[in-house]
Amino acid sequence: MRMSMRVAAVFIAMSSLGWAAEYTKLTPAQILAEVKAGKAVIVDVREEPEWEEGHLKQALWVPLSSLEGVDAKGRAMAMKDLPKDKAIYLHCKAGVRCMKAATLLEKDGVKAQAIKTPYPTLEKTFGRAMTPAKQP
Repeated sequence: MRMSMRVAAVFIAMSSLGWAAEYTKLTPAQILAEVKAGKAVIVDVREEPEWEEGHLKQALWVPLSSLEGVDAKGRAMAMKDLPKDKAIYLHCKAGVRCMKAATLLEKDGVKAQAIKTPYPTLEKTFGRAMTPAKQP
């Protein structure tokens, strides 16, 4: 119960800050189909310890910390290796950090959609990779 109250408080705070990004309406299966078709990428914005514990098989890694506290140029550097011609879907553990990342990127003109689906559910759809990968 406490966790859901904290999540609700974060969403209220986000809306009061004027965050305009939105969660995707696509299901995890639909996102996976887009990724497999080469039309989209999925980006994990969790931090390094979480990434190293396991991540989605098709995910690229750009931690939220690389997007926060920097200007648009810094965020562009963090996202530099992501394709410009594909949809970008961001995920985290519970949907809060990816929304924050989507909002930061939207301010820079990068269209990225947050995924509200919790990580364990995404893992069931995408599969789990254990081999740490380098940041793109």
